[in-house]
Amino acid sequence: MHAVLGMHCYGKSDIMLTGVTNGRIREMIVSVEIVGGMEEVFRNGVNRDLLPTSSLENAAAVLLHEHLQDPAETFAVGLARNFSATCRTASLCKVRITEQFWSPESHGGSTRGSGGSDGNILITAESRGAQVTLHAGYQQIFLFKPGGTSFAGFLRDRFTDATEAKDRPVRGTVSLAWRYSLPAGDHRVTGPLVRKAFLAAFMRHKGNSVQHSLHTAAVEAVHAVPDICAVTLDYESVDSSQVDLARFDRSSSSSVVRSWPRPRHRISLTVLADAATGGEKP
Repeated sequence: MHAVLGMHCYGKSDIMLTGVTNGRIREMIVSVEIVGGMEEVFRNGVNRDLLPTSSLENAAAVLLHEHLQDPAETFAVGLARNFSATCRTASLCKVRITEQFWSPESHGGSTRGSGGSDGNILITAESRGAQVTLHAGYQQIFLFKPGGTSFAGFLRDRFTDATEAKDRPVRGTVSLAWRYSLPAGDHRVTGPLVRKAFLAAFMRHKGNSVQHSLHTAAVEAVHAVPDICAVTLDYESVDSSQVDLARFDRSSSSSVVRSWPRPRHRISLTVLADAATGGEKP
């Protein structure tokens, strides 16, 4: 009986590493994925191209020690290149790193937060031989825009019961990621610039939909920093409705909104810095 092996991979996820240098703590959660090139391993049980997952974990620990003073991006790229050089038959070596934020305290020691209101930073390095692509981003930014977004003129079918709105509030969360033009960067420098440009544009934009404002803000963000070439957004929000307070003899300019955790609205998009020329930066 004949069969063809399709996509295949293996790796190790959620490797929790903590390093301390000069009184500063760095905590990383590392995941490694080795993709493709292991037909003999899966089909015939020949393990010459199969690196033990304990080696993946040991490499992450040793290279973190070497890069404790460096940006997480440098650590991610070094780790991806290491696996690509070792696992030569693999088509892709992918490293994902989440950096947990620790803040030094004036009385000594450190406390761990969540990176302010922006969650933790996620770094992704993908190595295809000598070619490495590098992404970074905030995993969760909470958004609230009290007005400036309308919704009208939309497509309707026989199931549509949505009503048009001249102005409505927007509340949700967005993951904000960017791709570096080169396999090098530092989210501690780039991140605040991208975040500031995106939020400023989103809040001031008078959009005909959430999609409209997200796209405008992503365009602003991708052109705000010269060393990035793409911005990717993943937006989520929940259903909500304004409570009719007049039923309870309440009348004021304030309002109360009731929300439901499920289902969720989702919007995703990627904007390229040179989309106008039809190309994509390497």
